[in-house]
Amino acid sequence: MGKIRYWSGDKIGRPTNLHENCIIYAGSNAEGRHGFGMAKIARDHWGAVYGQSRGPSGRSYLVMCKNLTPGFTDAEGRHYPKAGYRSVSKEEIVEQLVEFYDYARTHPELYFIVPYREQRNLNGYSLDEILRMFADAGPIPDNIVFHRATRPILKRLGARP
Repeated sequence: MGKIRYWSGDKIGRPTNLHENCIIYAGSNAEGRHGFGMAKIARDHWGAVYGQSRGPSGRSYLVMCKNLTPGFTDAEGRHYPKAGYRSVSKEEIVEQLVEFYDYARTHPELYFIVPYREQRNLNGYSLDEILRMFADAGPIPDNIVFHRATRPILKRLGARP
């Protein structure tokens, strides 16, 4: 049985040679604009592709957790009636996290850095709610790495490797 891994530090910016086998996790919007927050850092420094809202993108992995335009339909035909905070349901995000875990398991040579550590997020969900979604997505692969500030919350939520 594995263990949940943690990283420490104040911020994530440009990748360095220390990040050679690292992929950054970023929350995205349905349009894939990557204009703010971790999505912007992923676009500017980790190769996230403008216009892509989900899955592997450059040295990033995107999970779509917010919609910007009411009634938007993405390229795969998914329709998003709401916009703004909490415009993507917890269930939809958990489904994407299951896909994220599957992807991470098929790439054991990589480490997937999850930057969440603060209560304020652009998607409207609290840190506890976001981490609950990670816990609800199933056993966390050994190569997904959370910020150390999330350790007590993940433990309280019963997250398991």
